[in-house]
Amino acid sequence: MLESAKEEELSDEEAIKRYYDCEEKFMDLIYHRYYTRLRRMFVEGGIAPEEAEDLALEVLAKVMATKQSTRARYDPAKGVRFKTWLFTIAHNLKVDVKRVRGREETFGLKGEGKGRVEGFSSSESTSLEEGVEKEELRRAFLECLRALPDERERHILSLWLASDGEITQTEIAKIVGMPVATVNRCLRRALGRVRECLKQMGFTG
Repeated sequence: MLESAKEEELSDEEAIKRYYDCEEKFMDLIYHRYYTRLRRMFVEGGIAPEEAEDLALEVLAKVMATKQSTRARYDPAKGVRFKTWLFTIAHNLKVDVKRVRGREETFGLKGEGKGRVEGFSSSESTSLEEGVEKEELRRAFLECLRALPDERERHILSLWLASDGEITQTEIAKIVGMPVATVNRCLRRALGRVRECLKQMGFTG
């Protein structure tokens, strides 16, 4: 149990550092912050809810295991935020699961790219999630997300939403191994298709 509100307010980077320093309770803080987000990422990416729960726990177990290896540990000196590092682990696990099933996904596109995503901002994640709180809209949203024809678009949008829009397009590009321009394009198309799908289902706003 965390002993104070100040401990609850620690950054992810400080929490994992305290965990590595043998303060086990700070792994609980990371669990409470990210279990639901990780589960949501897997579900929105087309994984069954029960399996998504197991995969979310597996990601957190992998994080716990890094304590045993200095080389595997999260290292802020590498210039990557903890959140990005964590979702990279989740992304790699999702790819491995689909590869085992014989549905190997190819994310490694070559090339460089820069650019902003025009027509939306990270604040859309918040507005979408606020609407999804209503059960009917939540179900419709998931149906539209899973119906996206491009697996890359579905996965990238799932990552972005699971982070509550806090992961930048540049960070997503590093996670999935794509140029930033490709990530921007996938996000823009995915959001547009989900909006159109919801509109056709009678949801407006």
